[in-house]
Amino acid sequence: MKYVPKEQVEEWRKRDPIERQEKRLRDLGADVDGLRASVKAEIDAAAEEALAAPMPDPSTAVDGVFCAGEAEPLGDGQAPWSGFAGGEA
Repeated sequence: MKYVPKEQVEEWRKRDPIERQEKRLRDLGADVDGLRASVKAEIDAAAEEALAAPMPDPSTAVDGVFCAGEAEPLGDGQAPWSGFAGGEA
């Protein structure tokens, strides 16, 4: 990263959360290398399965993406994910 001072990059590397967590797990006796190998095998198997699957029909690319018919506005705070639906905040 040419726009960040070299010293700052080095400081960030010392505090890398992934490396710190890996060290913590190793210190606790976790088999990090075995876990990595297991995850890699799972990803490789999933990738092989996906690549072997037939390509989807392009005409179905937008199925379920858009509202069929007229959309009905819910009103302020009525969406289930708003935190206000079905009662007080």
